[in-house]
Amino acid sequence: MNQIITKRCSPIEEAIYQDGFQAGAASRDAEIKRLQMALADAEALELGTAEKCDQLRAELVKALAACKVKDAAITEGLETYKIPMTARIVEALAIQPDDSALKAFMQSKGVSYE
Repeated sequence: MNQIITKRCSPIEEAIYQDGFQAGAASRDAEIKRLQMALADAEALELGTAEKCDQLRAELVKALAACKVKDAAITEGLETYKIPMTARIVEALAIQPDDSALKAFMQSKGVSYE
């Protein structure tokens, strides 16, 4: 049969072992706390990101709407005062941002956009 051989540690060896064990436990506790804090930070960042995206989406909608109002006012002014449409004016009015974000936002609010 295999016989288990046990050796008694000296008090100094036992103290060193206990110190090492306690240091390891403290290190693990610190690592757990660090990971918990990192997780909390990531979750907070994720929440903040969603809020920031909503804020930027709302700002984009306002900017797109302002562009459309401006273009309509320029076109109306040109027609009212019989100002000829130069190539440069036509080109400037032809520049239109993609309004799919505006459409999606309006539809998410239950408003028809066309």
